[in-house]
Amino acid sequence: MIADRVIEYLKGPGSKIPETALETALHRIGDSLITNMGERQDSTRRIKRPRPSASWACGREMVLSSLGLGTEGYGWRSRMTFAAGDYNEAVGILLFRQALATTGEDHLILTPNAAGDQLELDATLDPAAWGVEGTPFRLTGHVDMTIRGLSGDEEPVDWKGVATYTWEQMMQAATKPDHEWWKKEASGYVAQVRWYQILLRAQGRSDARRGYLVGVNKNTGLLAEVAIDQDPDAERLLIQRAVWVREKIHAAWKKRGEVMGDGLFAPGGNWHDYADQVDEDGAIVKPGGTRETDEELSEWVRQNVPRASFAASIAVPRQNVKLPDGEKGDCLELDMKADPQAFRCSYCDHTARCWPGFEVVPLTKPVWRKAVAATSTTP
Repeated sequence: MIADRVIEYLKGPGSKIPETALETALHRIGDSLITNMGERQDSTRRIKRPRPSASWACGREMVLSSLGLGTEGYGWRSRMTFAAGDYNEAVGILLFRQALATTGEDHLILTPNAAGDQLELDATLDPAAWGVEGTPFRLTGHVDMTIRGLSGDEEPVDWKGVATYTWEQMMQAATKPDHEWWKKEASGYVAQVRWYQILLRAQGRSDARRGYLVGVNKNTGLLAEVAIDQDPDAERLLIQRAVWVREKIHAAWKKRGEVMGDGLFAPGGNWHDYADQVDEDGAIVKPGGTRETDEELSEWVRQNVPRASFAASIAVPRQNVKLPDGEKGDCLELDMKADPQAFRCSYCDHTARCWPGFEVVPLTKPVWRKAVAATSTTP
């Protein structure tokens, strides 16, 4: 539906891009470059709330991100990835709008508006509505695009820049509901679209029975599109996951209060409560901390929040290889191919906290290694 229209437009003569549409796309790209390539926005510690686009595949990552810990130096890869993704999103929306305008159907794009303002979704979700026990929680997020679908519903669309391997999997998964991609992305790309569907319904905007994921191959420019239909069972699993994450976050906040004594977090409150805490000048209160308190909190998380199941067996022994200090020797290495989802560890901002003692070895691709005695197999 979306990819086909864009391809059809690009194959044809095209049409003049309105100044407002061009300015909107360039503004979106410019904002991303400033955020991701300019002064680091996380250099003074920041808190990441659970959002539709969060790493629902790994609860430990979400808990660590919620504590306002000092940043790790390996975040550069994520910055590059996010900037490329924002570019694909801006260009994709521009092209789809151009494609619809040529046939007089540009009214089918509901958001973002002509000024580029994305739809902000914000709702408090009661787990009981999905037959799940737990305290209601608030979830917010911005969706790349919403369209008027064939059913008349407002439907969410998320644009992604993807590698060739992922693009190929998406192409296959689009017509094969039993393809492994669906399982791999149930807590990733697919979960993000499902959260948007849930939030659209919770806000009373739409039944949102379908959503779309459009992948732009970063190497070839080819497009893949996957339609994601509403699935009550899949939604129930996401709600269960959110309830579990919320409980772990508030336990971690309680520990942080004991360690820091600054009262920034209110254990038992909503995970959005802290965002409303401002100083006398109206600025949001930034979390404090030192290397020592960061390590104490990280150790608590390691002891109380398990790693994701896909990371259970990725630390493998290697012999006589380059170590973080530049010398050769035996080590444990994080094998990012040991599980279909293990690649997520390579993009995580908390890898060094999750795997203490491991450091990056800058080979053709960055590799995480920890020097060990020849007989050691303990991660």
